[in-house]
Amino acid sequence: MRRKETCVAKNYDLADLFSFIVPDSPKMLKETLCVAQSAIGNSPHPDSRRQEHMDRLQRLIDECTRKRPVGPDGKHGSRHTSECGCD
Repeated sequence: MRRKETCVAKNYDLADLFSFIVPDSPKMLKETLCVAQSAIGNSPHPDSRRQEHMDRLQRLIDECTRKRPVGPDGKHGSRHTSECGCD
């Protein structure tokens, strides 16, 4: 069982602070995040924070993969989790 941690200064549940309610499935979010990451990585405009943005997007992509795992073939198949968005 996960221990409930709180932010002492405001007494918020940390899970609430870092939880986002998004109507899209992990699959759709991952697709969009990958497109954004590719666009930033291939942008012709110099940006000193490009790698930082790409790394942050990768962490979000990794979280989508944790919620909706895929196999080596890129298919979700029967790898269901309580958060994968399958019915």
